Amino acid sequence: MKSLFACWLACLILHPPVILAGGRGFATVDGADTKALGVFRDSESPSAAFTVRNAGGGPLKITRVMKTCGCAGAEADRDTLAPGDSTTVRVTVEPYSLEGAFSKSVFVLTDAADAQPLRLTVTGECVPLFSVRPSKSVDAGRLPNGASWEGAFELAASAPSALGAPAVTSDCPAAVSVETQAGSTAERPRWRVPVKLCAPTNGSFRCLIQIPVLAPTNRPSLTLEVAGRAGSELFAVPAALAVPVSGETVVRTLRLRLSGSRGRTLAPAELRTLPETEGLGVRAETEPGGGLAVSITVSPGLAKRIAGGGPFPLTFAVPGAATAAAALRTPDAPAK
Repeated sequence: MKSLFACWLACLILHPPVILAGGRGFATVDGADTKALGVFRDSESPSAAFTVRNAGGGPLKITRVMKTCGCAGAEADRDTLAPGDSTTVRVTVEPYSLEGAFSKSVFVLTDAADAQPLRLTVTGECVPLFSVRPSKSVDAGRLPNGASWEGAFELAASAPSALGAPAVTSDCPAAVSVETQAGSTAERPRWRVPVKLCAPTNGSFRCLIQIPVLAPTNRPSLTLEVAGRAGSELFAVPAALAVPVSGETVVRTLRLRLSGSRGRTLAPAELRTLPETEGLGVRAETEPGGGLAVSITVSPGLAKRIAGGGPFPLTFAVPGAATAAAALRTPDAPAK
């Protein structure tokens, strides 16, 4: 008798019974919630299937399968589950969207009250056809006005490939070419992409380089980027001010800081604010460190206009620097 009781107790511990949640459905994952896709090429699109089961005593509806990036797709075979029913949720990696080792998750949301979303994860390693050094996107930092920036991308292919002439979209004068490197072979070709930019005056710049892939065919262009800033820029903190509708004048304060110009103190008389409009008042004071504290007054009439017409954009400018943008909005409007 004691041995039978011990056996029953062991089974109960190892295999606890499923307790139905008072006639409500709830979701579980049968098997592992993380699956490995292994090593694959960037042109491939591997997938993993997960089984999601309704372990509750009532019906269950999958309301959404939420992705966390554009690199993977996810969908369920069916979205309505009776008690005990299951569905397959397939997570598929999009081609040309990942490089190197990765771990990506999707979340399964249901109509079960107070239920946490189920998290399903795929891992693996995506091997790109082209490796790029130092990286596909380069930060040129902050440059003096009119200064030049020179650098180069080093490209190497893991299989026979051919590249075409680059197409360049740039905010500033740019010289870009694609050169086959010495020692390159037909099996593993290599290229050098030298880039020379002339920085603009006061502001950000971006040079986008798109190199068509001639072979293998049907591949997207290889995209490279150099971005940076030049000269001085004005920044507003915060960039959005909440203005409620009120029968009285509303006062809000923001601060203006200058980047890229060491030692310069902003003078209140230098500040220009656009647009000038009825009901808007602006007063600035120099702060320790050289920035400006800007007090903005909004009349009841202007506050009503903002509530009815949406955010009211403001532009702040000082000589010799790129402008700063801010906005007046109603308290319940989303900040952009």
